[in-house]
Amino acid sequence: MAVLNTSTYIYNELKRRKVKVELLDDATALMRYRHQGEWHYLMGCLSEGASLVAARVCRDKKLSERFASQAGLSVPASQLYESEEAAMGFIAEYGPIVVKPTDAAHGHGVSTNVRTKTDLKKALNAVKKYSTKPAMLQQTVEGEDVRLLVIGGRFVAAVRRVPPTVVGDGKHTVAELIERENQQPFRTRGKRGKLAVISLSAAHSFLKRHIGRVPAEGESVVVSGVSNTSLGGHAEDATDEIRAPLRRRAEKLAKLLHLPVCGIDIMMDAEGNYNFLEINAQPGFGPHHHPRAGRRRRVVEPFVDMLLT
Repeated sequence: MAVLNTSTYIYNELKRRKVKVELLDDATALMRYRHQGEWHYLMGCLSEGASLVAARVCRDKKLSERFASQAGLSVPASQLYESEEAAMGFIAEYGPIVVKPTDAAHGHGVSTNVRTKTDLKKALNAVKKYSTKPAMLQQTVEGEDVRLLVIGGRFVAAVRRVPPTVVGDGKHTVAELIERENQQPFRTRGKRGKLAVISLSAAHSFLKRHIGRVPAEGESVVVSGVSNTSLGGHAEDATDEIRAPLRRRAEKLAKLLHLPVCGIDIMMDAEGNYNFLEINAQPGFGPHHHPRAGRRRRVVEPFVDMLLT
């Protein structure tokens, strides 16, 4: 198994504890471990304890909002795409919006800063690449993208997910700087490297004509409105910034869905105000174990504690 894969952390921790564990399929991260005389199965951190119903709720962003609201989490305005007229009315009411698939993950098919009919058409086409369901239109909310990790009904860690950024040299366009950044050896394609390549299509969608601009030397340019680490962003530890009321609501959401482990994504500002974005039933552990800044959190240990309880 490769470095920085969630299954690797779990596999190695089970081995360290002298638990018999076997990798059955590398492509799907399917493994099994023996505990109390029986074999138990995992796909990454998705365990037998997660119900199919809970997993389906997590995959449906619109449906997951209902449970988030029930848990007391603040939820931004949203609606499913029905027609161009209704969508433009939503944009008129809420300003530039986010358009995303209701059932995709890792930031795939997400478009930000959608303002015009042309933007909307491009965003809907991006959604169709990853989903056959109606697109979700969501109010843009201010703040930083934060992932809360709950294991066994208890908040254990959080990371701030920083959008991909390039630094100008006064000579190259933003598009050229992205291409140069993607050639760095620490950036790889897929989810198994230390840092993913920056999505050029996401950058085009976000920056539009400004992707051809030549930034001044030393100027930092955010090149995507999507902070997901799978699309070239990076993570910084934010565990100590999460206040007790938010921790309790995150725990309540996990318990409502009976999820053994989940990642809850929010947008949070400097004052601690936040809005729920989505919930992931199979969150990655890598950003917590290897944040670019802040304290490392060995979240695999409470996860394996839960498996062996």
